[in-house]
Amino acid sequence: MSFEMPVLTVITLLSLGYYIYFKFKAFRANHGDEKQLYSAKAFIALGVFVGVFGLNRLFISQSATVVVICSIFLLSGCAAVWTGWKTYKFYLLNVREEKTEN
Repeated sequence: MSFEMPVLTVITLLSLGYYIYFKFKAFRANHGDEKQLYSAKAFIALGVFVGVFGLNRLFISQSATVVVICSIFLLSGCAAVWTGWKTYKFYLLNVREEKTEN
């Protein structure tokens, strides 16, 4: 057992916790853009969860099947983080404009 696994496990659990937190925040948000902003944050946390989960699993065992599946997890996690970040930046501008108008 190496040092990376406990650290990656903690990051995995924290990102899952942030995902649940931001999903509840999105559910309770009143405005559409604010709801989308929290959903984007939740999507980023979900991407981190999937990517770090795949990376952690790669450290545990390294057969050919595991490497392929972990690569898919890593790529989908990175894609989710990238997409969530772009969505977050878009809706952040809208929410800021909305708050300055009020």
